[in-house]
Amino acid sequence: MIRTARLSLASFLVMLRLTSHPDAIHAQVGSAIAADSNARVYFIDAIRNRLWKVDPDGHLTTLSVRVRHHDQIALNPKGAVWFVHGFFPSEMRWSLRGVSPDGSFHDVDRPTRIPVFSGSMLAMDDALNIYWVSLTELVRVTPDDSLSVWARPVEMTDARFGILGPDSALYVADSNRVLRVPKSGPEAVLAGSYDAGYADAPGPGARFNRPTGLAVDSGGNVYVADYGNRRLRKISPSGVATTVVEEPWPWIPTGVAVAGGDVYLLERAGDYYGRTLPPFMLIPAVADLLGSPRVRRLAPNGAAVTLVGVRRRGVVLLLLGSLVAGVGLVGWRVKRSRS
Repeated sequence: MIRTARLSLASFLVMLRLTSHPDAIHAQVGSAIAADSNARVYFIDAIRNRLWKVDPDGHLTTLSVRVRHHDQIALNPKGAVWFVHGFFPSEMRWSLRGVSPDGSFHDVDRPTRIPVFSGSMLAMDDALNIYWVSLTELVRVTPDDSLSVWARPVEMTDARFGILGPDSALYVADSNRVLRVPKSGPEAVLAGSYDAGYADAPGPGARFNRPTGLAVDSGGNVYVADYGNRRLRKISPSGVATTVVEEPWPWIPTGVAVAGGDVYLLERAGDYYGRTLPPFMLIPAVADLLGSPRVRRLAPNGAAVTLVGVRRRGVVLLLLGSLVAGVGLVGWRVKRSRS
């Protein structure tokens, strides 16, 4: 859910725009992006409530609409992409949707015995196991609805996002820390602290500001979409944090994925928590005009190459039309005043 703390006019307008869609009440900034070994990229667009696919040639395809966004996306070995299509606390069940390579849908309802208000969902792996923080436990729910404790006890104050690494450990963004949680625990702070900030340093000396997405490569390096600092960060297996990419204004990283040695970055134009992008009322229009969200891939030399940006043509045309109409009106008034 969109956080309402320090609500500004910008965040109010964004919330109004999101909640205008009946399925948008779960929308948030978003970190749901994944990539396969064939350089196909999948990501959830939290503004338009869609699942997109980007082919290696940059072609953008809509795979699913009316997506109830939960920041989780998984690719299974058969090539299907799965995401959490809905979570219904009153009914104690999940709704998962899978999209096969041929475009067919597979909807699955998953009941759960997890106390729905006790914590937060962290991750979904390629076997469709769901990982959840419940009070002082990190639990896993399998596709056959069996529940087991992954680690106990765990101390997480604001766990937002997790991912299962190639070493079979869970990596979790908790507050402004990045944790590594092996099966049976205990969790360990890989880098960062509770205090927000920016610092490239080892372990607890590193500082992050609202990390919203994680990815782990085959070498154990953890990539962090550092939303509040407008940077893509990397944490080495030994816990040393460094900066990989600093985003140009007004772009902000919200998610990251790795596949086949490539790193993909999901970005949005403007601060959707409403803190740093005036004039506030132009956020949706400017974002659509720029093509937001967009996906970039890191080249071997470290440069980021834009693969695709999503535009709403209707909004762009409306913006341009309004601009032309405004210029025409000003010109007409000037001409009238002179006459």
